[in-house]
Amino acid sequence: MSNKVHALKRANKLDADKEATITVSMADLVNARPVLGALMREKFPEGKGKLSLEFGRLCRDAFKELETAYDPAYNELLKKHGDESKEKPGQFEIRQDEVEAFKKAVDELVSAEITLLHKSLPEIADVFALSGVEALALEWLL
Repeated sequence: MSNKVHALKRANKLDADKEATITVSMADLVNARPVLGALMREKFPEGKGKLSLEFGRLCRDAFKELETAYDPAYNELLKKHGDESKEKPGQFEIRQDEVEAFKKAVDELVSAEITLLHKSLPEIADVFALSGVEALALEWLL
């Protein structure tokens, strides 16, 4: 096979990788947040540098979605439907007459779909020892 054919195949693969996306619910990102955070601190085995970089970028984008879309909206719902604790500032108790409205609003928030401009990374399951709970939290990624 000529170098030109190899170059074309490589270019097509790079284009396909750039166009890869993962569509995930906000609930999936919320549930995966602790697992992603823990795995971000783990070292990848030697020879898995590219995978480490891809995973780091995906985590960065997932955390950005959580910090810019979910966290502010959830905090507003807490303020709207709850009362802040005087003993523990930053903690809210949902008012009894607001529980159903709060649950409905949270369900709507976490059902939002997010598209991450990344491909799935099933190799992560072979790099780290994942518990069943962790694997389920990352099911959208694997």
